Amino acid sequence: MASVVKTDDVLGQNRLAVLPRLILIIPPLFEYVHKLFNHTGIRRTLLKVRIPVFIVLVLIWPWIVDREMLLPGLTVSLLGVAIQWWCFACLEKEKVLTIRGPYQLCRNPMYLGRYLLILGFIIAINNIPVILVFTVIYWFYMVNRVKREEPVLENIFGQPYRDYCRDVNRFLPGFRRVDGNFFFFDWEIMLSNNGHWNLLSVVVGYAYIYAMIGFVVQ
Repeated sequence: MASVVKTDDVLGQNRLAVLPRLILIIPPLFEYVHKLFNHTGIRRTLLKVRIPVFIVLVLIWPWIVDREMLLPGLTVSLLGVAIQWWCFACLEKEKVLTIRGPYQLCRNPMYLGRYLLILGFIIAINNIPVILVFTVIYWFYMVNRVKREEPVLENIFGQPYRDYCRDVNRFLPGFRRVDGNFFFFDWEIMLSNNGHWNLLSVVVGYAYIYAMIGFVVQ
């Protein structure tokens, strides 16, 4: 009996000894993944294959979707569309520095809206590991793309953009710059940014899935 207890103690000590090593591995691992997301060749390859991959996903999605999760997924996707609509209605790309609407809360609300839009479709398949993997991949994508965009915006807008970056977080919402322009929404700007196509794509996507579910069930 004492032997068994002693063995358990040794195993416990070994696990504790391994933990610091695992923690030390995390920073270089994150750095390596960031490099992959900024690798020009990989990014070009992904751009080339994105349409075939999208077509494959469109074909298989109705077969793996959970019908009971379709409405929760649609709700999350529509929330993402609403955030993106608000962004599209405020954003005049490379013309003016946009510090109104959701851009007063954080500097990149468009990416958060896109995350929710796609997340809704993934929620519909009711698979927690897939949701977690998508969230991690999207986080790396979002962070690295924003870091590539920021020097470009700084060159265009100069000191006002640097002041904006000082006052408003990249992703975490805050209220330091909120003023009377917070509720700004311009339909003409939204349409010029093709924001209406986002809503149409979501409606068509879920309608297709719902229709195909009936076909699959039969």
